Amino acid sequence: METPNSAHDELDEDEELFDDGTAFDVDTDETPHGLDDEEASDLDIGSDLQQTEDTIADGDQALDWDMGGILPNAPVDASDNDDAAGPDGFDPTIGVSELAAENLDDSSLGFEATEALLVPDLSDWRGDDKEQVLFDDRELELPDESSVEDAARSWSACFEQAGRFEALTAADTQLFAGGEQLLVFDAGEFRAVPCPSGLTRLSAFGKAPSSVLGVTKSGLLLQFRAPHYAYPVTLSTASDPDAPRDDGRRPPALVTWSDAACAVLTGAGRLLLLVDGTLRPLLTGTQHPVVQLPVETDRPLVLLRDGRGLCLHMADAWASPEWRTLPVDPRWAKSLAEESFEFAAQGPYIVFAGSRVGVVVLDTRSGGYQRVPGCVGVAALAAGKQGDEPRFWTALSHEIAGRTDLIQIDPAAATATRLASTETVCDDEFAPARSLAWAPSTQILYVAGDFGVKGFRA
Repeated sequence: METPNSAHDELDEDEELFDDGTAFDVDTDETPHGLDDEEASDLDIGSDLQQTEDTIADGDQALDWDMGGILPNAPVDASDNDDAAGPDGFDPTIGVSELAAENLDDSSLGFEATEALLVPDLSDWRGDDKEQVLFDDRELELPDESSVEDAARSWSACFEQAGRFEALTAADTQLFAGGEQLLVFDAGEFRAVPCPSGLTRLSAFGKAPSSVLGVTKSGLLLQFRAPHYAYPVTLSTASDPDAPRDDGRRPPALVTWSDAACAVLTGAGRLLLLVDGTLRPLLTGTQHPVVQLPVETDRPLVLLRDGRGLCLHMADAWASPEWRTLPVDPRWAKSLAEESFEFAAQGPYIVFAGSRVGVVVLDTRSGGYQRVPGCVGVAALAAGKQGDEPRFWTALSHEIAGRTDLIQIDPAAATATRLASTETVCDDEFAPARSLAWAPSTQILYVAGDFGVKGFRA
């Protein structure tokens, strides 16, 4: 290994720079030993004092120091930061490819193609007036900013049952609530019936009623027979009677059509009718698929889809051979297709309700549609008669306030009235209403959810 001393050892003795203990031999003819004041004044060293004695005496100016003769010029750093630019001769662009000055199209940047942004034509959004808007007014209206009027006298609570419930139905003096089990309230008597799975929908039919149908989360169709409603019977909805049950993609839906008949829409989309305890296929005179059943109706009614879109298919009685089809207005059909919704029928009116679309009333006599103002955030829908007048009821969710408003809809005037407001909270979290039920004989409106079951009357 080479060290500073190794280089020194390689020198010849005659070539040594200096010997130890020998003083420097300076040639006095070339370099003077010292300078006196007169010689120093003749040399161009130090500062250049060009100011006169008069100027200095006046004190008007400070000394103008020329530092060029003392300090060397500072090197110029062309970099934009404080980091060193590297040693002399270092090329900072090593390894950096120059960007091409041209051909910067999509292919050179790694993109295969450029897609144009499609801006939809909104000229027909509002129909005849051709006003171009980004949002319809129903998209911007909030429940707290609505025009729903309060009832002259708020309805008071008359019933409450704790628990978690998803299904609800009422008949005469009886109330049925479905959750992990079926609860039966009858003239002050309370019964709990175990179920193989949680109930998601209930439908009661008959005079007493004679029977209650229930749908479970696992897709079973159960029949609870009066008077005790114990030991439910599982009904097969499969096309093959020997099959255990329908293997559709969703649980069955059901609705009462009369005191003697209940319609069932299987998960596979087949329409069945329960009459005298027996399920049988129902022919409605159309080959188009049925996509939804109403939550409540006073006549046979289904929603189907044909080549034109959504259509209402109805008859005067379940045994009627004649069915008529009423296409849903395209504007409202488009809005309904964008979200989940419920619909119900009473008298000449059919009501559609959804969390965004709100409440829309169809008068089947004229074919006209009316939107009820203020009803945004609908969580549940029910239908029935108050006296002799058809009425509809909705539950509006107010998640921030932790409450649910119970609203009555007058379909003839397309107006909404707030009957009551109730706190709907479970485990310190907002719990929306899951179902409503109207009991015509007692004139009580029931609401159910994870907060339990509550009843209100005028």
